[in-house]
Amino acid sequence: MRKFILSRLALIPFILFGMAVLVFFLMRLIPGDAAVVLLGPYATPESLANLRASLGLDKPAITQFMIWLSHVAVGDFGRSISFSMPVMDVLIPRALNSLLLTLAAFVIAAGLGVGLGVISAVRQNTIIDKISVIGSLILANAPPFWLGFLLVILFALNLDWLPSSGMYVVGRPVTFGVVASHLILPALTAALIPLAVILRLTRVAMIDTMKSLYVTAARARGEPEWRVITGHALRSVLPSIVNICGLQLGYLFGTALFSEVVFNWPGIGQLMYNSIVSRDVPVIQAVVLCVGAVFVLINFASDVTQAALDPRARR
Repeated sequence: MRKFILSRLALIPFILFGMAVLVFFLMRLIPGDAAVVLLGPYATPESLANLRASLGLDKPAITQFMIWLSHVAVGDFGRSISFSMPVMDVLIPRALNSLLLTLAAFVIAAGLGVGLGVISAVRQNTIIDKISVIGSLILANAPPFWLGFLLVILFALNLDWLPSSGMYVVGRPVTFGVVASHLILPALTAALIPLAVILRLTRVAMIDTMKSLYVTAARARGEPEWRVITGHALRSVLPSIVNICGLQLGYLFGTALFSEVVFNWPGIGQLMYNSIVSRDVPVIQAVVLCVGAVFVLINFASDVTQAALDPRARR
C-alpha cells in the first residue's frame, strides 16, 4: 500500500507542471494587451513600454514563464486587473464558497445516486427502476443552466419557497439558516447530472453483482435479503462506486460555473466568468490551476481509497 501511495504522489508534481505550462501559454493566445487593459484609455507609448518592462512582458516567453512559475510556486499569482489586489486575496474566499457548494452538491449526488441505484438494481424492471432509468437519462443529457432556470421558476418564483440568488441577504445577519436556504437550489442544480451518472453506474454494477454465485450462495444459506444486498453485493461494488463518486466530485468542483452564474453564488465559477469577460488573465490562470489541482488531489484520494478497499487496484 505504501508503494502504491508513493507512486501516485510522485506523479502529482509532473501533472501540475504540465497544467502550468498549458495554462500559461494558452493565456498568451487571448487577444489583447494586458498593459493596455491595466492603463486603460490614458495609455501612452511611454507608459505602455514602462509597464511592459515592469511586468516582464518585454522578455521572451520562456523567461516570462519561468518568472511566473517561480512566483506561483510560493503562492504568488500576481495582482488582479479587475480588483487591483493580490489574486490570492480574491481567490481564497471564493474558493471556500465553491467548496461549500461542491460538498453540499456531492452529498446530494452521492447519497441519492448510490441509494437510488441500489434500489433500482434490487427492484429491476419494476416501476421504480423504470422511473429511475428514464429520469437519469434525462438528467444526464440536460444542460445545467437549463436545470437551474427550471428550479428557479418552480421553487423561487412559483412556490416562493427558496431564494433565487446570492449567498445571504444584504442588511441581515449571516446565519446558518440563511446560507443553507440560499445553498439548496445551486447545490441541487450542480448535483443533478452527477447524481444521474452515479445512479446509472451503481445500478449496472449492482445488477451484475446480484447475479454472482456468492450472492446466490448467501441466499441459499438463508441470510436476510438486506444482508445479502448490503453485506455482499454492495460491499463488492463499493470500490468502483468510490471511484465513480471521486470522479464526480472533481467534476462538481470544476463545473460549478453554470450553477454559480445562474444563482449568483460568489464562488470561483462566477469569478472565472467575470474574469473572462474582463480579460483578467492573472485570475483566470489562478482559477484554472486551482481547479486542476483540486481535481488531481481528489483523484489521488479516490485512488488511495479504492486501493484500500480493493487490493487488486494496487497492481
